[in-house]
Amino acid sequence: MGKAMCYLFVVLLGCCTSSFGQDGPKKSGQNVYPRIVATFKRIDQTGPFSPVTIYTPKNWGTFRCSIVMVVTKGNSQTNSYLEANLLFHDGAGFDGVPPNSPFYATVATATRNTNYGEFPFRARPGKPIQIEVVPYGITSSTTYNIFVVVEQLM
Repeated sequence: MGKAMCYLFVVLLGCCTSSFGQDGPKKSGQNVYPRIVATFKRIDQTGPFSPVTIYTPKNWGTFRCSIVMVVTKGNSQTNSYLEANLLFHDGAGFDGVPPNSPFYATVATATRNTNYGEFPFRARPGKPIQIEVVPYGITSSTTYNIFVVVEQLM
């Protein structure tokens, strides 16, 4: 029994001491990823809006943009929707240009509903990350909210 207790003590001591060399959270001001670099919201919108800059990176970075759109008052128009487009510049040039861009979230305007999109991308320094909302079909008499969060992943 004494040897078993001694071995158990050695194993537990080894487990405890091995954790002392691990890194904890970095101090404020250091690069800790992921981190939220920008948020944007518009409440009770009744129409589209042209591109709005939500963040301009100082260095190359990999980001994730989350977009949530909520129709709070539908207009009963079928085949009509609002599309939130993410616009940015990467190493290949300008991305996010509709209609061939994968960086968008759409929401139907007929009834109250919610839709979202989440997009990882690499952004060029000094070039803005923007969001815009464009209409397709008859979107008048629709009220919606849009929420955007941009996180830097690395």
